[in-house]
Amino acid sequence: MKVFPTTNEINEDKFNTFKTVALNQLINEKVSTLYAAHKKLFIHPDELNKEITNIKSMYPDDATFEKNLKGSFDQWKQKLNTTLLEKKIINHINSNNLLIEESDLEAYYKKNKREFKTPETYVINYLLLNDKSKAEKILDALRNGYNFKKAIQRQKLEPSALKSIQLQSLSETPWQELSGQSKGAVSSLVKTKFGFQISQLAAIKKSKALSYADSKNKIKQILTSQLRLDYNSIMLKEMNVTMMVNQKLIDSIQFKKWRFK
Repeated sequence: MKVFPTTNEINEDKFNTFKTVALNQLINEKVSTLYAAHKKLFIHPDELNKEITNIKSMYPDDATFEKNLKGSFDQWKQKLNTTLLEKKIINHINSNNLLIEESDLEAYYKKNKREFKTPETYVINYLLLNDKSKAEKILDALRNGYNFKKAIQRQKLEPSALKSIQLQSLSETPWQELSGQSKGAVSSLVKTKFGFQISQLAAIKKSKALSYADSKNKIKQILTSQLRLDYNSIMLKEMNVTMMVNQKLIDSIQFKKWRFK
């Protein structure tokens, strides 16, 4: 059984940081649950299903969506429900308690202007085929100057067979080969569990600075999240509840050196 080196041991500082973060998370979750019940806030199944549909639409197909899930679909769905409920709680509190002034938004934009820009985006045209021979012929045509549509027509395939996706990173398979390439670059034939794939870098959308108007909603989200530390006190005050933290219990969680086997 493999023993990881001692450099992977968790030191006491990291452990204490983890303990603090975990405690804050538990408190936030508990207070949020109490507040949602107190205010009768919940996520209707239609709201949840609409958000699931929106997220799925960002992927080329269901198989790709499922491949990117961390854990089971039910676990992911529950986490999504929790995230939506937290947003609803925050919106409810904001509408009643927290008002962010226009001047605050403008000041934040001026101070952090470089942060607000569109990400560099890669537009990829790709084709998936079960027939390796046809895929190789299309790849040869692309390398001989044919565009994707013409290359597909030569093999009597429907234009709808050609798919397109926009990515902010080409670090994952099967896109890695196009990383660092210029517009028009074509990958080699890649065998995936969905078939033989050919990809072409159709365009590179360069990063652009965003105006204040385009950044305003994002800035409001940032400033709202910074006020998140005050939410627990607001929620508890509205519920007329005091939460007692057993400090002795927290202090009793002792640090031990860990080595994973």
